[in-house]
Amino acid sequence: MASRFTAFGLARLQQSSVYDGLMRLPMLAWATLAVTVSMADLARHCGKAGPVLPNAVSTVTIPMRLSTIAFFLLVAASVVLRRRPVGRARGFEPRVSAMIGGLLIYALGLFPRRDLSPAAETVSTVLMLGGSGGYRQCRVVWRIRDHLGIEYFDDRAI
Repeated sequence: MASRFTAFGLARLQQSSVYDGLMRLPMLAWATLAVTVSMADLARHCGKAGPVLPNAVSTVTIPMRLSTIAFFLLVAASVVLRRRPVGRARGFEPRVSAMIGGLLIYALGLFPRRDLSPAAETVSTVLMLGGSGGYRQCRVVWRIRDHLGIEYFDDRAI
């Protein structure tokens, strides 16, 4: 009888907003840590960027670091502002896999930076913008494919 009561209490807890808030904490803590580390890195860069570094390098590097900070702030904001999930996975493994998979990509922003030449930084930025633009273009075409008369493969027909 006690296990039935415990299972019922756990099920009620999982449906509560307290449980949802507790499940958001690891991601929010990770994003906050990343913002703090990135801001300290930016402050360290600005401290040594006096007359030693050329202005061309600082004009490219500082906005890059600011964009990293903005990215992590957006991650934190999306964690705070997202809606409660509709369904829940059962068991321990899906939760651990989701947490590791969700946090792993954000570790890329914390790897040590390699100072590139302004030409290499420009090429890197153009490649990232080109990839992002190509992705957006594919999304637009995917959404309007019916209006364009584009035939696509439907695996439900097999």
